[in-house]
Amino acid sequence: MAAPSVNIRKLKDSVAEYLQKNKLDKACETLELLVKAEPKDMTHRLKLGDTYRRLDAAEKAISSYQIAAKFFDDEGMLIKAIAAIKDVDTVIPGHSPVTTPRDLQEYQRFMTEWVAAVQSAAAAGKSVDDAAASIDLTSKYPGYKNERYKAAITAVYAELKK
Repeated sequence: MAAPSVNIRKLKDSVAEYLQKNKLDKACETLELLVKAEPKDMTHRLKLGDTYRRLDAAEKAISSYQIAAKFFDDEGMLIKAIAAIKDVDTVIPGHSPVTTPRDLQEYQRFMTEWVAAVQSAAAAGKSVDDAAASIDLTSKYPGYKNERYKAAITAVYAELKK
């Protein structure tokens, strides 16, 4: 038997009404339904985290934020992943050292500038070796070393050829 269809608009309107009336438990229940109905829409997940936070349900709030942050990270949306991190002092990424949200934002800026520099080098016809030799962001980002640039540039060049 097929699952009954869900009226998304009605659920969204109900959430808005519950939040306006400060019926946070009801808002959470309805947001959980929205999350199940539209699992890739992270606005529901973030709103659910915010509502749990207002209810002082820290573990549920953190879980909602973590799911959203992981989704954004998996989708290559680091800026949104960072934005999903709320009231957090320490970030424990999977393959990097423990960091702070501020450091993560700096990393996002560094990567944006670095990828733009690599794309410019490729557009200018530079070889991987020439690009690695010419791209140096260490004066602007002193904590970032360029010792692994060549392998990373090789990967970016390969992606640009696709």
